[in-house]
Amino acid sequence: MGQVLILNTHFNPSQWERDGEVYYQGTSMDQKLYQDIKSLLPIPAIGIYGKGPIRRGTRTDRVDYTAYPPSFLLVEDVSINDKGEPTFRFRRLSGIEGITSKALLSRLRDWPLYYLAPSDRILKILEELGIKPPEEWIRYIR
Repeated sequence: MGQVLILNTHFNPSQWERDGEVYYQGTSMDQKLYQDIKSLLPIPAIGIYGKGPIRRGTRTDRVDYTAYPPSFLLVEDVSINDKGEPTFRFRRLSGIEGITSKALLSRLRDWPLYYLAPSDRILKILEELGIKPPEEWIRYIR
């Protein structure tokens, strides 16, 4: 059984639309998770849009991007700064058409910002939703 990295964001409504990096400021990744992810690189991932508070100047608003579609990603690197805040560098393989992030999140039943999930569980959920992952994404499962 392999692992798939789940990345969730509500900070940028176009985060998963192109290759890039996602920085999780104000969070802290424990050393074990960091080492687990590092040992699996490059790792297949799913970028999901969530909801939550976002600071805009002196006020805090609640945003909800769960209506946006998730994406299949390939995370090529992860780093943590001296505060333990992670940055993931990824390549976007494709969008996941015909489904919202909310629908996928409801099946996952997990809402952390980033975590490893068993690949058999993720593949079963995708199959139930009628979604066929890209071959390149599947090849990286280990």
